[in-house]
Amino acid sequence: MASGCAFDEERLRELFGEDERELAVFLRFALESIREVVARLTGAVARRDGAGVRALAHELKGACANAGAPVLAGLGARVEQAGSARSWTLAERLLEELQDALADGECYVADLTRHG
Repeated sequence: MASGCAFDEERLRELFGEDERELAVFLRFALESIREVVARLTGAVARRDGAGVRALAHELKGACANAGAPVLAGLGARVEQAGSARSWTLAERLLEELQDALADGECYVADLTRHG
């Protein structure tokens, strides 16, 4: 797996073995779902909605954990904490990190698609 990738390759290989086509399908769906939550989370941060940020960040953590994406889940946990503390500058910075991690995940899926 590429350095800095958002996904836990070992866990994903336990689930999918060497079937890179099925893995790519799963990860594309997971990334789409995660992006939707991140978009709603971005709106909640922009509105300075602490309760909304906490709820959406919690949802994000679960979606990322289910997708085998511990880097993203960890960022979700940090956004949840920032929302609880109403640390909006930190939350905005973490959202940027989430976007970068999602881009890394998309590159990984693109590589799977090319090689699968």
